[in-house]
Amino acid sequence: MSGTTYLGTTPRLSTKLWTTAPTADTTAPAVTLTSPAGAGTLNCKNMNNARFMFFTDAGAANEACKARIFGWSRTKGTETWIPSYICQVTLTVGAKTGIASGLVTNVMNFVDTIAFNSGDATVKVNSNAVDEIASVVVDLEGAEFVTVQFVDLGTGSEVDDMNALCELI
Repeated sequence: MSGTTYLGTTPRLSTKLWTTAPTADTTAPAVTLTSPAGAGTLNCKNMNNARFMFFTDAGAANEACKARIFGWSRTKGTETWIPSYICQVTLTVGAKTGIASGLVTNVMNFVDTIAFNSGDATVKVNSNAVDEIASVVVDLEGAEFVTVQFVDLGTGSEVDDMNALCELI
């Protein structure tokens, strides 16, 4: 799979995928008989890893929330899709922005700090410099879809409109 895309449309360019994700508290995905779809879900079949860079179009520097990442695999026979929890990380928004005409514009702030909360021990967090773009890399472990959900911290400083760039590797 290659291309830059808004979820649900045809890929157009490189190997980076643009994905929008839920902007409100969400509950963990449930087992389903239908293929996973919707905001925050990408087809990652035949990929090994996914790198996420997070940003907000409404938050300011130092606001925070959590992201949960799930992989989806299906059973043989009667198609049943089962979500598998990969990790939860805490995201803190930095001051670095995109550019005026980019997918991440000059009024959207990137996350500069990511803290691993729980999940698979192979999750790699790249987050060491203030106001540099942080990322998290997860092992997809054979999943055919990956879903990102955003969860408020409940402290009053949550970011309302989080999104993610996802690179499938």
